[in-house]
Amino acid sequence: MEKLDALVANHLERRLLKPERLESILSSVLHRRAARAARRSEHIAELRKRAAEADAKLMRL
Repeated sequence: MEKLDALVANHLERRLLKPERLESILSSVLHRRAARAARRSEHIAELRKRAAEADAKLMRL
């Protein structure tokens, strides 16, 4: 049973932990994270713009 466990573990290690595969996965994660950060920054900028517009309207009252 130990031999089978070792064979399965070795096979999974060779397949799942290939440098090319890990690089692809991490690249994808980093790309999605950067896109999310950009969307968040755009959203914050829009909220600040709306807040400034609301302040300007209040000043004119």
